[in-house]
Amino acid sequence: MSFFKKIFGKKNIISEDEKFDINIPVENPELIDGMNLFIQDKSENNLTKFINGLLKAKFLVLSYNDEMEVEQDGKNTVIKQNSKLKFLNCFNEDGEAFLPLFTDWKEVNVWLKEPDKNIGGFVMDTFEAFEFVKLGEDYNGIVINPGSKPWTMNNEQVNNFLEDFKK
Repeated sequence: MSFFKKIFGKKNIISEDEKFDINIPVENPELIDGMNLFIQDKSENNLTKFINGLLKAKFLVLSYNDEMEVEQDGKNTVIKQNSKLKFLNCFNEDGEAFLPLFTDWKEVNVWLKEPDKNIGGFVMDTFEAFEFVKLGEDYNGIVINPGSKPWTMNNEQVNNFLEDFKK
């Protein structure tokens, strides 16, 4: 099921095990540990630790809220039809756009430097974020934690990951 089908107007299409509890902070200690270990020592064992963390990860994906209208539908917040959904991007030295993914709010704050009330976010698992990049034409890949120790994956790497690990 695509990310957009989940957030735009379809009721009861997310199973209970796919829902995120917004009362639990997004944290990815296993992924961060795996990234740090692999950066220090590019062994197969450390790559496996990174991949295992990535398979379990939930990311914060930032968007501008200034043109997005929402309404409450019971316990759920639903984005109204015809709202504009604008994601924040980061760019490499060649001006190519990448989707920034954040492992926690601390990393968001490092990247933003100053709070902005017009910026909110979504929680996506690895596969939702990677599928979003794959289906879109605007991105050349993803960058995990672009404000601190960025981990960049280009479209080819994203697609290879999806082919190798998507259920």
